[in-house]
Amino acid sequence: MIKRVVIILLIFFTLSCQKQLIRVSNDKGIIYINSSGKVVIDKSFKKGSEFSESLCSVSLDGESWGYINKLGEEVIPYRYQGALDFSQGLAAVLLDNKWGFINKNGVLVIPYKFRSATSFNNGVSRVELLDKTLFIDKRGEVIYSSPYSYIGLFKEDLAPFMSDNKFGYVNILGEVIISAEFSYAGDFSQGLAPVFKGKRAGYIDKSGEWVTEDVYSYVTGFSNGLAYVEGNSLKGYINTKGVIVIKTEYDYSYPFFNNLARVVDNGKHGFIDRSGRLIIKPTWDFAKDFSFGLTTVYIDNRPMVINTKGEVIYNLSHERDNNN
Repeated sequence: MIKRVVIILLIFFTLSCQKQLIRVSNDKGIIYINSSGKVVIDKSFKKGSEFSESLCSVSLDGESWGYINKLGEEVIPYRYQGALDFSQGLAAVLLDNKWGFINKNGVLVIPYKFRSATSFNNGVSRVELLDKTLFIDKRGEVIYSSPYSYIGLFKEDLAPFMSDNKFGYVNILGEVIISAEFSYAGDFSQGLAPVFKGKRAGYIDKSGEWVTEDVYSYVTGFSNGLAYVEGNSLKGYINTKGVIVIKTEYDYSYPFFNNLARVVDNGKHGFIDRSGRLIIKPTWDFAKDFSFGLTTVYIDNRPMVINTKGEVIYNLSHERDNNN
């Protein structure tokens, strides 16, 4: 029974990956390819985002934005000054210098009135109206009006805020859960948040208690159960208990995404897995994080798309050769 479930999940994941399209910039503009490296949408957009909820915001002239589906068909007209990704069925769009929200039919559901807006996350969006920072629900109703000069996004029910140049955390009701005592406070992930206090950098839980005893000079947020840290002549990844599970000697390492992490060695980018094993050697001038088993890498400003084996499935230089 368990084996059957695992097989079904693997088939579902494989099909999901096959349906994903990845954004690539070539000589003509922005195009979209599938997991096999085949060009699916070749309309040479001037600008374009990644697909989200089966739609993608694109611009043909770099000024007017609309949305296409995975066939490259226009589903929402090119009429906006700006357009964010769809999230939870809504997307923030800019018209006449004001942000509002539309649904997937292009129908305006929250009026154009905001100076700025973010995509919805857990049913909440951060917007600016006049001189106020507000958090609204999907009906456009105000949940919380922030009195702070800075407030981040809510992640795992808490958002970092700044008061008198110190950072703390509030909940969606505006209640201070962790007092402002840090010189920096990051987002919560997997129950922990990276913070800096004086010369100390580490992690706190949602009660504000430190969960790491070591004094780090640099910390990142948790992703895929691991976080990159530096300090005490040590570089590596810790788990949520604060235990070093991967020691690294690279110039720099990035957080894990899709169970792979970028590493930089002598200015070249490669990837390691969760055991710390180097699975793609640092040969690229630059690399993005993996998503659905694919990522874009660059050599001499030429983009290529590789899979998790390091195999090139799309090579712009080949396209150039074929066009000559």
